[in-house]
Amino acid sequence: AALADAMDRMHPGIGITAWILGRLGLRLGETLALQRKDIDLEHGVLHVRRTLTQEYDSKTGKTVTTVGTPKSLNSAAPVRFGGHMAELFEEHLREHVGPEPNAWLFPTNRGTHMTEANYRDRYFTPAKRTVPGLEDYWPHDGRHTAGAYLMDNGASANMVKKQLRHSDVRMTNKYLDTTDEQQARLIIDRVDAGIPVTPSRPSASAT
Repeated sequence: AALADAMDRMHPGIGITAWILGRLGLRLGETLALQRKDIDLEHGVLHVRRTLTQEYDSKTGKTVTTVGTPKSLNSAAPVRFGGHMAELFEEHLREHVGPEPNAWLFPTNRGTHMTEANYRDRYFTPAKRTVPGLEDYWPHDGRHTAGAYLMDNGASANMVKKQLRHSDVRMTNKYLDTTDEQQARLIIDRVDAGIPVTPSRPSASAT
């Protein structure tokens, strides 16, 4: 929430990306390639249909950002969202996105899609520097955040796999490991709380 607020102060409307990355678990390239038609408010579904890719142009010697298809068939899959995200999407579409179905959710002033480098350099990195504890947080860390929150709230490994669109369940297992460690620490702390503190020996003057 603090990251989203900090980003919105820099560029109104860009803060919702923090929620898309950290709660829905999209990759940054997928997030910046979203269009109005990809958000189904009625059914609470976001459709991942494209992503930004980096290609080297041998003629110019520069890396060019293009819009391509997601990295795998699993990546090109619907992502469910709840009522609070629906409200954020509805406001964003109303205030910051053109009416055309192909309108970019996060356009530049020229009406083109935002590149990952511009996003990181202009908004994400400056904003995270203002939030204590996020110094080492990067856009792709949002996928781990989203997976951990799903596990913490009772999601099965299969649900996490589908929501994050993993092609291999081994990718999902790392969230199980994280949750198991957190759960173990919680149990240890609860057990530890039942150990009475040994009272100090009374002084010689005590009756």
